[in-house]
Amino acid sequence: MTVDPDELSLDALAGRWRIYQLRNGHRFSADDLLTAWAASAARPAARALLDIGAGIGSVGLLTLWRMSRDARLTMVEVQEVSHRLAHRTVAYNGLQRRVDLHHADLRSWGDGHYDLITGSPPYLPPGNGTLSRHPQKAAARFELNGDLGPSGSCRCNLIAGM
Repeated sequence: MTVDPDELSLDALAGRWRIYQLRNGHRFSADDLLTAWAASAARPAARALLDIGAGIGSVGLLTLWRMSRDARLTMVEVQEVSHRLAHRTVAYNGLQRRVDLHHADLRSWGDGHYDLITGSPPYLPPGNGTLSRHPQKAAARFELNGDLGPSGSCRCNLIAGM
């Protein structure tokens, strides 16, 4: 998927870190900032981080920013456009040695042990709100790729440290 450079913005994320976003697509919000702050406050010594439904990377990267320099982040995102934007953001900020990105559906993604798992997946089943016409926005808010509930088919074995 190719993105027209005129559709992109490069915005402040944290400190000197910047994030690529679509001007009219899904953009990071105060929810992402609060999720990252709460996660990093709950597990300040975490070194192995996982962000599920990583989107453009805002929650995971904001969490990583608050951690020590030896912390590593794994991001899993199903939407190609969001995954590509996250890749671009990681490269721009020189974080390739600290961040692993996976373009995958979490329900069929691997196993692992992590000190901290974050996520801001879609919150609404289809039909429970107004679906955006923009595909990236729609998939970030609605469970268009399935769900992780009891009827979902998650084959993951993820463990968060205590």
